Amino acid sequence: MKNNNGLVFFLFFLGIPLLAAGIIGFILNRNLDLHGIRTEGTVVKMKRRNKSSTTSTTTYIPLISYRSSDGREHTFESNVFYEDSVHYARGAKLPILYNPQATNEAEIEGNQGAWMDLFGGGGLGLVMCLGAIHVYRKGKKKKADS
Repeated sequence: MKNNNGLVFFLFFLGIPLLAAGIIGFILNRNLDLHGIRTEGTVVKMKRRNKSSTTSTTTYIPLISYRSSDGREHTFESNVFYEDSVHYARGAKLPILYNPQATNEAEIEGNQGAWMDLFGGGGLGLVMCLGAIHVYRKGKKKKADS
């Protein structure tokens, strides 16, 4: 009889942190959606980034500046990547949300970052945890049938 404890441990070992990261990311981004201050930001430029050191795929991140309610100017990088550098033109005006207590926490309004965290990382983590439970129960059933 084959022991699947290693697979169960592996799936939980990866699944629980992914699930937790997805939920935490959702809560933090959703908090900005609910309590952030709305203002207008300006695209300074589209910063070029390589997705990873192992691929030649290039992505672009909008670098956006805005003025907070106290009149100070701030700049942030969006957490959304684009495949082309023309997605936002330099000087384009965008609605943004920022945290007045931590002005470095800002994002383009409506980018769905909270939902991407929840369904991306959290969803994958949930699938892995459910898979671990399935493998564990299947192993226990086989053991009971023996």
